[in-house]
This record gives sequence, C-alpha cells and structure tokens, in this order.
Amino acid sequence: MKNTYRICFFQTLFILFIILQNHSIHSQYKPLADLWNVAENEVPELLVRKKNLITGNHLLASLLNEEDFGGSYIDVKSNKIYINILNLSNKQKILEDPKMEKYKDLLEFNQVFNSLTNLNSTFKKLISLVIQYNVNNLIIDIEYKVNNVVIYLDYNDKENNDFINHAKKFNVIIRHRGISISSISNYQHGPNQNKRNLIKRAPPSKRPKLAIEILGGDGLHNKESYGCSAGFWVVDKEFPEIILLTTVGHCAIKGPFKSDGSVDFYHLTWNSLMTNTFVGTMETYDYEPIDRGYVAVNTSDTKLSIFPSIMNSDDRTYLELHIVGHKVLSEKDIGSTICKSGYRTHVTCGTLREIHDTLIMDGKTYKFVLEAELFSAEGDSGGPVFQYSTDDDGVVRENVNIVGLLLAGNSTTNTTLFHPVDKILVDEDNGIELTLLTVSNIGEIR
Repeated sequence: MKNTYRICFFQTLFILFIILQNHSIHSQYKPLADLWNVAENEVPELLVRKKNLITGNHLLASLLNEEDFGGSYIDVKSNKIYINILNLSNKQKILEDPKMEKYKDLLEFNQVFNSLTNLNSTFKKLISLVIQYNVNNLIIDIEYKVNNVVIYLDYNDKENNDFINHAKKFNVIIRHRGISISSISNYQHGPNQNKRNLIKRAPPSKRPKLAIEILGGDGLHNKESYGCSAGFWVVDKEFPEIILLTTVGHCAIKGPFKSDGSVDFYHLTWNSLMTNTFVGTMETYDYEPIDRGYVAVNTSDTKLSIFPSIMNSDDRTYLELHIVGHKVLSEKDIGSTICKSGYRTHVTCGTLREIHDTLIMDGKTYKFVLEAELFSAEGDSGGPVFQYSTDDDGVVRENVNIVGLLLAGNSTTNTTLFHPVDKILVDEDNGIELTLLTVSNIGEIR
C-alpha cells in the first residue's frame, strides 16, 4: 500500500503515525461504504463476496436457457445469486452441475412467469410502438428483479397517451419519471454539428506549453464556461504523437465553433473557478448513437502531464486512482459495483442496474447504454466509470479498470447512464481502433 507518512523515531510521533495510517487505510472505502450503508471496515469482506458472486453468475450463464429461465442477478449484501425460474423442477439440474458445486449455497431460486424469450419478444414489440408513435423521453428496460419489461416516462406528457394505452396491453410495468434524466435537450446544435465522424486529422495548432496534469474526472470547459468532465486518455498507435482525452460529444454542442467546426477546451480542477489553461481541441465527436468526443493533445508540442490516472483527491491516501486496464460489462454483471469520478460530484459508487441496446432520450436515440443506480449530476458527463481492482483479500488500493464513459445523470432519481468502454475505443463504422492508456503501456507511448 502506498504510504504518505514518514516513520518517526519518537514514541509519541510513532503512535500518531499508526493512528493516521489506520485511518487512511479505511478512507478509500468511503464511497463503497456509503453505497452499501455499512461501516468502512466491512467493505473488504463485501468486495471479496462481490467478486465471488460475479464469477458464479458468469458460470451460471451457460446453464440457463431462455425458454425456462428469466435471467439471474446478484445481491452483494445478501450474498446471493438470484435465479428466475419458470419450472422449479429444473432447479435440481442447476444444483447438481459440477460448475456450481462451490456456489450452491449462494443460489436462490425465484419462481416467475416470464421467460427471457417472452421478455425479449415483448421488448422488441414495444420498441416498434415507440417508433410508430414517435415517443420521446422514455426508457424501456428488461428488469430481472421484477421479471418484466419496465417503461419509464412522463405520464403528464399527452403525446405519450396513445403509446401508453397500447403498451398496457402487454402487461408491462409503467412508471412515472417526470424529471428528465439529462439536460441534453436544452443544448443548441452548432452549424452542421449533428455528427462529426471520428476520423484521423492533422495535429492541432501549436499552443503555449503547459505544466499541468489532467486526470479523469477533472473539469473541462469551453470559452463560454460551459463544462463537462474529462474521461480517460487514449491513443491511435498509428499517430502516437497525438494523445486523445475522451469526454462526451455533447460537451462541444455549445461551441464556440472555429472555422473547421472544432472546439477548444480548458482545464478545471475540482472546486476551482474557470481558467484559461488550454488543454486541447475537440475536432472529432458524435452526439448519437454513441455520445463521445476526443480532445486532441500534441505530445511533441506541450508540457501537459499525461498519465493514466483518475482524480480522487477527496481521499487522503489515494489522491489518484491508476488505470491498469479496462473491462466490458455484460448482463451477468448486473448488480455489481461500479464507481465514477466527475467534476461536479467527485467519486461516488453505485450498482449496475440495466444494459440497454437502444435508449430514446430527449429526442435522441442512443445505442449501447448502461444504467446504474449511481449518484451524479450535470457537469459529471464525460467522466470515467470504473471498477476498483481488488486483492484476493478484498483490499482496495489505487488501481482501477475502466468500464465506461458517463453519458448523463439525474441526482434526483440517483440514476446514471454511461456508454461501455469498448464503444469509446472502437468506431466500427470508420474502422478506427484506439488504445486505452494504462500504467503499463504509458512508457511505450512517451
């Protein structure tokens, strides 16, 4: 563990050192302790438990056919893997399978009525209705915990009435969500800025050399003070002199646009005011279906300190979290713990709730969106979403794996949406593949 204290030779100072060190060991657990509503010293055990549950749930996936089961999910606090099963006679097959030998005591079977086949069929029909009635501002989920399709929308929006009446015929759950999950609908598009494809461009123009460090979760702002959060550093290995800082594409919506349609961005540290510290130029960005943008920094013409870390300065011990890799989440990770770092609300942790193939929000259609019960607010968009890399004994240190880029959030409903990391690194339409900078490969780039 990194130690920020010095060993003292006087007995009284040595005792103080032990006290401070003990406090710092636990301080990095605070976001997770807040999430689970437990004492910080209970977090390591829960992390070991979570890791075991996720492994068991992944092994379980191959045993659950979509005709007889309605999915599975984990619950860390109860230390259970919940399996939705239509016919309890199939329960024994799961329990007797050699793969599940060490997980048998963790399995809990819920008898349900909807199979995954039925749920997927209903979901597709509802998507067709959404298109037919041109419905906006809604979220449609398949939620394993309630074994049903759940629709979130505004009951008071009269334009939704026809859709609601038809959707009710499918016996789905319709919930009122009167507050929009994002503020993207308030933005105005710049000239010809509906979509700028991710393409390889020339280096940005020369700028004054800098001596600052930009971390994931730091703030970014344009010349008119509109801001968002920095994500993580990536590089196209064919052009290693240009390092790209990821964030959301809608961060560029308000411009001000240069003659080529690009937007300049400046640095904001946590709890700071607007600065004139230039970071780079966003020349490539999309608003939908993947909301992503890339701020270009020419490494041969800047003293900007580039290191793959995430801002975590509320923690006394690990002021930075080091990026060691990335992970692509799947449905079997639903219920697992994720965290984010953002300029507005800093580091918070929550639970992965759903994975959406398609999400319609504020008149825009997004693809590949993950939803979490996670506290965030306007200004956090573009920040990194990550999971702590834990030791076998559940000890959290300073290493993390990137799982996504924050798209939007609503602090009132405690909901956060984010794109998965693989959709930020790869643009299949344009044949672009970027590499995430980590502590192990940063030396190869410099």
